[in-house]
Amino acid sequence: MLMNIKEDISSSAKNSSLNSRKEEASLYAAKSYDQLLRKLEEEAREHIRIEQQLKLYIDSTEEQIEESEIIIGQLKTTIKNKSEEINILKEKLKNSEDKYKELKQKIEELEKNGSLVGEALEHSHTQLTASVEKKPLKIIEVTKSKRTVNGNKKVRNKLSLE
Repeated sequence: MLMNIKEDISSSAKNSSLNSRKEEASLYAAKSYDQLLRKLEEEAREHIRIEQQLKLYIDSTEEQIEESEIIIGQLKTTIKNKSEEINILKEKLKNSEDKYKELKQKIEELEKNGSLVGEALEHSHTQLTASVEKKPLKIIEVTKSKRTVNGNKKVRNKLSLE
């Protein structure tokens, strides 16, 4: 019996040693599992935070894109209007150039006609001068008379060409 008790105590000690090792291993596994779980939770929180930041960034970028598209539309409209203004101004310039050419041509014609008129006047003047040199002016009669007509004095001068 003593031996049985010794064996029981020995087996009990072995069992308790085994149980204690199992408990230690179980505690170690629980701590490792707890640490792993906390680490995974932290990583999940980090991923959620990054995901929220990306959503904010995407929203901000989409707003910027929409604003840019509005500005692009306004710029296209402005460009179209300015192009139309340029075309109108080009047409006005072309019309002005055409008028300028017409007026320049008229001026040239008038200058040409003016020189012809000038030549004709010069020719007439030359002929008159020659005619006057051939037939000098003679004063035939210069009379001054004082006559009263209705109370007014009248002076008469006569010149003639022969």
